[in-house]
Amino acid sequence: MRLFYTTILTLLFFQQILLSQNFHPEKVSLKLMEAMAASPNAHHSINIVLADRVDFEALDADLGTQGVNAGQRSAAVIHALKEKAAQTQGRVLNILQNSNGVIPGSIKSSWIANAFFAEANNQLIAELSHHPEIEWIGLNGIIQYEQVEEVLPPPFLVPDGTEPGLRAIKAPALWAMGYTGYGQLTMTSDTGVDPTHPALDNQYYGHYVPAEQTWYEVDGSLNPTGNYKPYDGGEHGTHVTGTTLGLDRLTNDTIGVAFNANWIGALTLGGIGTADNIGAFEWALDPDGDPNTADDMPDAINNSWHDPSLNQQDCFSVYRPVFEALEVAGIAVVFSAGNAGPDPSTITLPKNININEVNVFCVGSVEGNSNSHPIANSSSRGPSQCNGADSSLVIKPEVSAPGISVRSSYPGNNYGNSSGTSMAAPHVTGAILLLKEAFPDLPGKDLKEALYYSCTDLGDPGEDNTYGMGIINVLEAFNYLVDLGHVPVPPHRANDVMLVNVFNPPYFCDSEVNPTILVENAGTDTLRSFKAFYKVGASLGNYQWNGMLPPRQRLEVTLPAITVNAGANELEMSVEEPNGLPDERPLNNRFTTSVLASDRENFKASVEGPSNSVCKNTPALLRGVLPDNLKALGASLAIDWYTAAVGGTLLGSGEVFTTPGLSENTTFYADVEYIVPIGPKNYFIGDSNELDMLDIGLRFQVDYNMTLEKVTVFKDQTGGVILRLLDANGDVLKQKIALTQTTGELEIELDWDIEPGTYSIIQGGGKPLYANTDGATYPYSIEDVMSITGTTDGQGVNGAYYYFYNWKVSYREPCGRKAVNVDVGPVGTGPQVEYTLSVDTVNIADNEEVLFNSTTTNAVAWYWNFGDGNQSNDENTSHIYQSPGNYMTSLIAVDTGGCTGAAFLPLVVKEETINIAKPSPIFDNVLVYPNPVKERLSVLLDLPGYKNLTLRLTDSTGRIWSMSEHGINNGVIDMDVNGIPPGIYFLSVEMDLGSSVWKVVKL
Repeated sequence: MRLFYTTILTLLFFQQILLSQNFHPEKVSLKLMEAMAASPNAHHSINIVLADRVDFEALDADLGTQGVNAGQRSAAVIHALKEKAAQTQGRVLNILQNSNGVIPGSIKSSWIANAFFAEANNQLIAELSHHPEIEWIGLNGIIQYEQVEEVLPPPFLVPDGTEPGLRAIKAPALWAMGYTGYGQLTMTSDTGVDPTHPALDNQYYGHYVPAEQTWYEVDGSLNPTGNYKPYDGGEHGTHVTGTTLGLDRLTNDTIGVAFNANWIGALTLGGIGTADNIGAFEWALDPDGDPNTADDMPDAINNSWHDPSLNQQDCFSVYRPVFEALEVAGIAVVFSAGNAGPDPSTITLPKNININEVNVFCVGSVEGNSNSHPIANSSSRGPSQCNGADSSLVIKPEVSAPGISVRSSYPGNNYGNSSGTSMAAPHVTGAILLLKEAFPDLPGKDLKEALYYSCTDLGDPGEDNTYGMGIINVLEAFNYLVDLGHVPVPPHRANDVMLVNVFNPPYFCDSEVNPTILVENAGTDTLRSFKAFYKVGASLGNYQWNGMLPPRQRLEVTLPAITVNAGANELEMSVEEPNGLPDERPLNNRFTTSVLASDRENFKASVEGPSNSVCKNTPALLRGVLPDNLKALGASLAIDWYTAAVGGTLLGSGEVFTTPGLSENTTFYADVEYIVPIGPKNYFIGDSNELDMLDIGLRFQVDYNMTLEKVTVFKDQTGGVILRLLDANGDVLKQKIALTQTTGELEIELDWDIEPGTYSIIQGGGKPLYANTDGATYPYSIEDVMSITGTTDGQGVNGAYYYFYNWKVSYREPCGRKAVNVDVGPVGTGPQVEYTLSVDTVNIADNEEVLFNSTTTNAVAWYWNFGDGNQSNDENTSHIYQSPGNYMTSLIAVDTGGCTGAAFLPLVVKEETINIAKPSPIFDNVLVYPNPVKERLSVLLDLPGYKNLTLRLTDSTGRIWSMSEHGINNGVIDMDVNGIPPGIYFLSVEMDLGSSVWKVVKL
């Protein structure tokens, strides 16, 4: 009672103010009164609803009498709305356009509401409030979504699962009949929708129509996809859409009520106001811009938002004519009741409007996991404060549905539990789609009434302001319509081929695209044939399948390759003509996805020797070779050799592999894993310091599944270090605690398997670590796999690099196994190949020549492979290695009959390293100058009594560029550095007294 009197007093207060300014208070909303009183000299964003509008009750009755179909109904409504706007808007528009009280460019018109939107001052609003053609002037506010509660722990994919809430509303009973929402279209008015989620991707209507017919957004330039394709600016809309129609067809994880329906979306919860929200409803009436088509118009619109610019006493607003128009057009508009309970009269706005018993149709939240279905404490309650002719009209909500701890889809292929009436409303929306499939000629109002009158009663007997009519029961709603004499259409079709999934690798290699598809016989007849059509850019492919596939069975087919241009492409796929006939359900047989045709350098594998042929019953020597781009990074590889491209028998492992003796032509397959170092090897890339800063580190982007094997850190204190892997939202995915009592360089084993996405690696605790304040140059990349892109605090743009050096990244060859074909020739034995190496370990710093000596007999030709890309055909040869590594050398020898024999030996090539200490001279009587240096570096020594001095100049990898030994007691020693590349080097002064290292900059 106090609230009532407070409201009355407030109204009287504002009315006194506004009346003094010559306002007509009955036409001005309370929230607008408040805004004008608070800011009398400001311009206010308003909506102006004209009094002369379409008589929707008469129009609905007329259309019902004519018995028009859905297309004719929507066309008649659109025509009537546009005609009325054209006839009535001229005079008010002229006032707005010629008034100094309007901000230029702010005027918008709406034909669905027969209204204007503008930014106007108090004086103009006062004048407009007395205009006889204007019925209402309201305040435009920013639309807000109903706050939901996320429930932990986060759930996961449930193969063959069905959510409890779906069973609670009896949806499986209609599925069993064959009604799954096929052919019906819903619109989610929310934060957006993730169209790539596996539970929503197949149902996206954009596979069948242009993207602009599937997505309403006020400012498409803000769209991160770069066009008018859907995305989710939050996570609310994806969760809601999943409950309406979500199904992962691959795993049969069912989270949605009408899982074979299609969806479109509108970004109404991205900070837009009332005007653009009305614009989304207007767009929904005619997404393709052709009023004579109806298949583009949604059958239902799900709404989980409220408009804070309204007041509980606003029984009329700009929304009322919109809701009337949508209902007469045949669209079922469904709202969440709000989460402002448990107090009475807490239904959020504009759901307080009661045009009839089911308009506005709002939904309360109950526990779907319990047989008693108790109401959620937060679920908003009625009654509406708008008086109706029938007491039933003021009771709110209309119905209830499961809304507590509902599992559904989240963006990024994730799943999550949420609670709120936002979770309840899409259960109702999905139920309407099921009924619409069974009764396609019934408009949305009839379907809402069926759910309304068939609810399972909860709470107080009969309709009440907590549960409404009770929890919906879609089976009883179906029976209700049948009892009224409506005849459901048969749900089954004889010939229906369904495209379940398209399997694509992360990218295709050699610019050839050959997708694999999974199809299902969704018809009642045995499937004996179908055609697959696919397109990438201008390249077309088709495939005729013939065979036997029983109903409800699935089949995987790899399609012939088509050649495409390298780079990002769009793959359009469809399966059609089941059994040579038109598909009776064509809205489940298309799929569109992005593919990347890569022109990256591929892994190579071949037969060693002069050809790929060997004599019968003799072995072949196979070798895999690193691509040059990975070789330049210092990568290594591990190869498993198989009998098949997929699966098969493992025959052996190693960069070089000797096959068994072959009796026929044989193909072997190399399965490759790369181990690639990435990022600076250590902190000597520029100025560095020990930083005692936690929760900072490096950002990196992963484009292909990889494992972060190890990273290296440097520290001067003993004690542990904590490393954390964060996702794009800053949530901790993995953690590693490295306990050590050593200082200096520390290699930390991680073994973190990481999927594509954006990540950070940070120091989460422990002792200070070395980092660079400059010297870094981003990105540090492995092509098509991953990139270290910068620091978490943004300082990477200045060359900073934090903590984690010399990453070791491993990943499988993205292009799959590499085939090596071996041809078998005539019978022969081939020579018995043997050879020796002068050394089995060599140091690059020694510039030592390795001698290769063949002891093979009966050979007439020799094919040496040094393992580093160099070869020789001499009988005996030599080679100088330029890079460190573990090399597998080999010799193929050929006898007079043309048969080959093979042998291989390993060789280790080292690059002598030194222990890089923190540059700090410990000898007072030693001076290194000039520094920086261009041509000659001088070392001044005054250390009587020392002997056996060694000077060693290395780079940050430990490679020795200059080394000399000296026996003098004092003086100046000069070192020629003229031919050394510019960079950071370290001069080690070593003697029997100890050693020290100086950091030297070569210009």
